[in-house]
Amino acid sequence: MCVDEWRGGCLSAAGHPYVETPHLDELARQGVRFSKGYSATPTCVPARVAGLRIL
Repeated sequence: MCVDEWRGGCLSAAGHPYVETPHLDELARQGVRFSKGYSATPTCVPARVAGLRIL
């Protein structure tokens, strides 16, 4: 799953004190979560392509 305009720290699985994201937390528990992921290109399309090249 790749989303735009969403900070990784805004998940309750990441320890956010107020935001509740139970469905995304379940995905994080069952999958792989890149907690230190980095994109050299902040705009949407190039960042997605760079992420897909890793896979």
